[in-house]
Amino acid sequence: MGHKIIRKTYILMETAEMLYRFVNGISYRSLLSKRDSGEEIVRRLELLDEIMAISCEGLDPYDPQLLRFFGCADLSQKSDGPCLARCLIRSFCSMAEPGFDESIAECCEAWHRLQARGAWIKGYGTAVLDMSEDEGSPGELIEQICALDLPAEFQLSLYRALRNFDRTMAELAEAIRPVAKKLENTLHMADWMLREVESYWNNCPVDPLDFLSGVFGPESVRGAGEHTDVIISAMSYNRIFYDMEQSVVNTSGRNFLYVGCGVTVKSQLVNQDMILDSVSATLKILSDKRRLDILRRLSKERSYCHELADIIGSDPGNMSRTLTLLHNYGFLQQQREAQRNYYQTDKTAICAFFQQVEDLLFR
Repeated sequence: MGHKIIRKTYILMETAEMLYRFVNGISYRSLLSKRDSGEEIVRRLELLDEIMAISCEGLDPYDPQLLRFFGCADLSQKSDGPCLARCLIRSFCSMAEPGFDESIAECCEAWHRLQARGAWIKGYGTAVLDMSEDEGSPGELIEQICALDLPAEFQLSLYRALRNFDRTMAELAEAIRPVAKKLENTLHMADWMLREVESYWNNCPVDPLDFLSGVFGPESVRGAGEHTDVIISAMSYNRIFYDMEQSVVNTSGRNFLYVGCGVTVKSQLVNQDMILDSVSATLKILSDKRRLDILRRLSKERSYCHELADIIGSDPGNMSRTLTLLHNYGFLQQQREAQRNYYQTDKTAICAFFQQVEDLLFR
């Protein structure tokens, strides 16, 4: 395995991450934890707040267009909740071009390409829509969005944005272009910090793909090639965004890891809050008796959606959504044969999950 540092400023992504914090009143300084306290970290966070203040000078965080694109749709998750602009950009930008207009065009092209291929939305996570070309679509676009675990108001905003994708992206570009230019002219202040982060990842003993697998689980790198482009972000700070070369959206033929300037192997692997959230969400998925029964049956013999629905006496649509959910969480293996997706319980993944629970509770 190997990786290469990409020394380019992906300004659309940087601007979106900064404006999410600005509109929702989240300072970079507020990210400081007792575990992370130290002069160097404080210096970095204060610098990012200064860059945000300069770049957003004169902006009104209550401007209707800014709220439309960057307002958090779930205040209980304000630190990293649903946001229209981040969702559209992260879901469809393959990071092929760093320029502002090029990235906007790239998102539009990706959406239209996916629609032409019949791809559908099967999930939402970490501000990204998970696209699929497999069987099991819940139906039209509105039905796909309504099947997501998202606030109803955000579902409606997302549906309208996707139905008029080009116009939405043009409106987004018009609303934030001046801010993007100011940010691009201000980011030179962070040169010293970005050089230090680049040095860290160049000398890090952990390969980026191993890092992703350790933080998000083996499913995060399924189908990945050996080489990874590492793109360092200033304004994301503690966020991670990645895509593998064989994903539905990615046609660039490369893995990429977009990593904030505050992310280190240690900071992620020992982030107990993040691990607790992940384990809690997964246990909730496994708390359903019907899902456990499906995993039990599929541990003995593989099956496909309609066959399993007949055996259990379930509606094929509900069964499809359940199988997709369990597959998304890494508990089912999927094999495509003769126009059918066969599923089988992934015993290794389940054992690894409960080992993670044991480590979390007793170490």
